[in-house]
Amino acid sequence: IRQGNAILDDCAQAQNSSTQKLLYTAVLQVRAMLDALGLDPYADPWASNANKSSATGANGESSKECAALDALIALQLQARADARKAKDFSTADAIRDALNNAGIVIEDGAKGSSWHLQ
Repeated sequence: IRQGNAILDDCAQAQNSSTQKLLYTAVLQVRAMLDALGLDPYADPWASNANKSSATGANGESSKECAALDALIALQLQARADARKAKDFSTADAIRDALNNAGIVIEDGAKGSSWHLQ
């Protein structure tokens, strides 16, 4: 993950194909790690809930997996909010970009940030 964050920083500064290939490789590695934990956002049950933005399953019932993902993303959103409050926009952008690369879209609003799967 540290390597992925370093690549994200490099990618933000230099948009070249070599850096993008490194970023793609890092994303695949993170997805493999998430898959080993059963948390890959592109695998079931996440993929079947792609249009959900809360801890509810495909048929509206709560699931432990969705609740776990929601809790993990909530931590990332809080870290991003803290970074923005401290005017550390590069960290805030890196968190948003890392989540986006993992298939998680962040939307900012008047009541804070929300998320949904791509």
